[in-house]
Amino acid sequence: MRTVGLIARHRLAGLKTVLLVSVMAACAAATGAPLTPKAPRPNAAPILPAAKYTGSTGRLTASGSTTLHDWSLKSTHINGTVSFGVAAKSGGPAARLTALLLKIPVLSLKSSDTGMEHTAYRRLRRRQHPFITYRLVHARLTQSSTGPNAVYVFAVAGNLTVAGKKRLLALRLTVVPGPGKKLSISTSVKLKMTHFGISPPTAFLGLIRSANTVTIRAMWNLSRRKAPVHGLHK
Repeated sequence: MRTVGLIARHRLAGLKTVLLVSVMAACAAATGAPLTPKAPRPNAAPILPAAKYTGSTGRLTASGSTTLHDWSLKSTHINGTVSFGVAAKSGGPAARLTALLLKIPVLSLKSSDTGMEHTAYRRLRRRQHPFITYRLVHARLTQSSTGPNAVYVFAVAGNLTVAGKKRLLALRLTVVPGPGKKLSISTSVKLKMTHFGISPPTAFLGLIRSANTVTIRAMWNLSRRKAPVHGLHK
């Protein structure tokens, strides 16, 4: 009987210990305090908040070909905003692109051939959809360089809307910060007209046909927004 009593007391002491540890763990979880301190992660310098940039100048060229000759449309009116930030950390610079909205007025597309302009305006349904837009969904930094001539390359995905038709489009954007809080963004991509519900134009009873593929090249210039003054409203 004495042996049984000793075993029971040992078991009761063990149970108390388990209960005490459980209570301590529950209290730590409730207060948000970790049970063991975590060592700081290396290269954990925070990225600076992304700054706002606006732009209305640049150059966009849409070019293609027909069975007779090549053609191109150009615009120098690229409007919109970008949020971009850079912060130095050990191991190299880090950058992020958190927002991008680009708008191009359809009527800003010009050609040396006025007939080409009017055909493009009709195909792009410029009365119902006066703008071509691109809105960022996701951006991932793939390349970067240090120094005064830093360059950042992002693999991005965004929604391109042409003639009222929206499609998710992947792009490779090259972002170059410049002096005076300037920013330039460039890209190049091939698109198919039919992906946006546009039939390639034809002429002379189909004897002249436009190819379905269009090459887009763009270079966009932006300036950093001035911080708003507290208490003042525009």
